[in-house]
Amino acid sequence: DIKASRLSKLFRAVPKLDGEYNFFKIKVYEVIMDITKNSGIITLKYSVSMIFMVLLMVLTRGYQSTSYLEIHLPDFTLAAIFITGVYFKNFLAPVPLIIVAVLIDWVSISYYGASNFCVTQAYVMLLPAYYLMYLVARSLTSLKFNSLKQVLLIAMTLLVAISLEWLITSASFYWMSPYFPDANLAGFALRIEKYAPGAVTNFFYWMIASCAFFSLNSSAKQKMLKNKFLKH
Repeated sequence: DIKASRLSKLFRAVPKLDGEYNFFKIKVYEVIMDITKNSGIITLKYSVSMIFMVLLMVLTRGYQSTSYLEIHLPDFTLAAIFITGVYFKNFLAPVPLIIVAVLIDWVSISYYGASNFCVTQAYVMLLPAYYLMYLVARSLTSLKFNSLKQVLLIAMTLLVAISLEWLITSASFYWMSPYFPDANLAGFALRIEKYAPGAVTNFFYWMIASCAFFSLNSSAKQKMLKNKFLKH
């Protein structure tokens, strides 16, 4: 159909990626099309958003994906899922991102020698953790900084979302993986102190940038509309 044709043209316009990562252009397109074909969520806005967010995930989540650029950016996955929750309310909306996250991990481990240390029985808990992140984000309708009240609301929602996601993934890894035979609350408390601040910081890094983007974009559109109105 027309929307599928537009999405196909957009995907062909995406620059090719080197090595095995080029396969994402094919697989991600198939995933998005298969999941959204009959779900009522496949719009041009959704498709374009998915493409750009997936590319950022590939560049930041993939092992050695940014080494040739000599940059080290935090993983964009959680930010992508949160943004999806804010702007796309269909419950199938985050599914392509979750599938792509798993595919990136598989490619990194299978082809680039990334450690499979984190791939344990607890890996399956990424699904509820990511979906909870999405559900919390659905409580917001925008990421624009329109007022101090809105800024505080967004900040609190972000903090709740990353806290719940981190607790689910970290607690399940600590108690379900074979690396901690003497797991206890005191030991987990030490992990919270050691790892939680970094997770929150990385998440807020992308979300602050995203909120700034949406705010500036909205301001620019309003200015354009105002100028257009004044001309007439």
